[in-house]
Amino acid sequence: MTIRPSRLAALLAPFIAACAALAQTPRIDVGFTRIPPNAGAPSSSAIGISIRLTGDDDGSTLVGTAGEWGGIKSSPEEIHDLLVTDDAGAPCDIAPGDDHGWIIKHPPGAGLTITYQLRPEPRPLLEPGHNDYRPLVRDGLFHAIGNHALVLPQEDPRQAEFHVSWTGFDGWTLASSLGPGADTREITLPIDEFRNSFFIAGDPSIVRLVSRELKGNTVGLALIDADWGFTDDRFLDMVLQVVSADRDFFADHTDPWFLVALTPNGARAGEHGFYFGGTGLLHCFALYCNTGLDLTQGSDQAARIEHLLAHEYFHNWNGGKIRLEAPQGSAYWFSEGFTEYYARKLLRSAGIWTDEQALANLNESLGGYDRNPMRAVPNSRIAADFWNDRDVADMPYRRGDLIALTIDEAIRHQTDGAESLDSLMRELYARAAAGQPAPTPDDLFTMIASRAGNDLAATIRACVEEGQDVPIPETLADGALTLSSGLMRFGDDGFDLGASRAAGKVTGLRPSTGAADAGLHEGQTLVSVERLPPANGPGRLKVVTRQGDGSEHTAIFDAVGALQTVRRYKPAN
Repeated sequence: MTIRPSRLAALLAPFIAACAALAQTPRIDVGFTRIPPNAGAPSSSAIGISIRLTGDDDGSTLVGTAGEWGGIKSSPEEIHDLLVTDDAGAPCDIAPGDDHGWIIKHPPGAGLTITYQLRPEPRPLLEPGHNDYRPLVRDGLFHAIGNHALVLPQEDPRQAEFHVSWTGFDGWTLASSLGPGADTREITLPIDEFRNSFFIAGDPSIVRLVSRELKGNTVGLALIDADWGFTDDRFLDMVLQVVSADRDFFADHTDPWFLVALTPNGARAGEHGFYFGGTGLLHCFALYCNTGLDLTQGSDQAARIEHLLAHEYFHNWNGGKIRLEAPQGSAYWFSEGFTEYYARKLLRSAGIWTDEQALANLNESLGGYDRNPMRAVPNSRIAADFWNDRDVADMPYRRGDLIALTIDEAIRHQTDGAESLDSLMRELYARAAAGQPAPTPDDLFTMIASRAGNDLAATIRACVEEGQDVPIPETLADGALTLSSGLMRFGDDGFDLGASRAAGKVTGLRPSTGAADAGLHEGQTLVSVERLPPANGPGRLKVVTRQGDGSEHTAIFDAVGALQTVRRYKPAN
């Protein structure tokens, strides 16, 4: 039987239309509304969130927050007055899904509007040293990461066209991953990637937003008001130096907006030590740290924050635009370890760090590798226990850092200095920018072999997969360094600080540490412990104990452990 072209077209038309409908990028509208206390909110302001989307064709749509993210588990109890209506305004049935989601029943393919409120929550503080990624709502301030704040489709791999709007925030300072101000913003990307968005809104007396142009693009800094100890311009200078160094490395100035959000976390630096931490998000880096910081050029606190900024912003490429097609956690040696290497390298090459600072950071990483009891774990163990074991979690950073160092030196040797690891990283970015599929680890090892030799590539694979020792070079052309060994001390309180405070006496004293050398003894009555600012290395402790005769004794010492023999690099001359 012969089918004429016109008849064939008629037969295929429904199929083509169905495929076109499936291929269309769905639209999701996300709206934030400020709800004052006299407008249906509790005793203080709330934030209303509305999400408009199209339900699944089978009449059942699973939505929710991201669940456990950043070490914090989302709580459904913090989603208030959840309501879902269809196109006709009729309420839809909502049933519990998993522990952070809901199942919506609706007419097949219906348009759905999800509304709920985020309110001030009387919740306990997290332990010191933990970033609070939960939504923050209080009078004059809204601060949220989408993973814990947005009820979006779950188990949905599609891209969506997101439209974000703000209502009722007149006079407030507003910024998000999508840009500054209250203008409606649009972006198209996978739903799970949009969850990594950041949003902040506040009364100008609470939130400040400053920005600068960088080669035709904008870099912003949003700060929650506090006694930071530095000027906005000083911090923005640091951000711009790091952002410029990373963008120049890849010759990539295509991102029109990047935001750094600074949130106070804990007491002033020096009162209880110095804590800082953060997370890279969509076109944003959220930093949480003590106030009262010393950000003068070359200070320890400035160097630590510079390193954190450089590491997290390099993820815009390594782990962002450059990805390996690999199971979750199995490529951390590359995404985290190579990023550690380039954070140090680019800080030094941009003149932000001195050669001495870069060398100290390299030796700190090498020492951490040498003394890690999980140094020989295979990659499968890292993927399985990254979030469960601190020593395991540290290994891909240290191992990958030294692998990058080793490959860089090998490529320099093979090409008589004409190329380095930089060439490989730029090729990976060029492939990604051209839309080529993400390489697999096998592809990456092949690229390494083509530049550094088959033997080294096979050795590096064994280091990654089996946990074999990284064959770090005896000499480094970059920096004219040579490998040696020596005694080093690493950060260690010297006793169990938490148990000691709880018991009111020195508990768990470790021999040959700074605490033991300062004269502390197991069982001594503990009066007080104070962390003092670090001085180009581990911090210091001020410990007051009560002696047998009732007198008090004050010991001030470096919070360091016993001397250990480790490898380290030193200048060749």
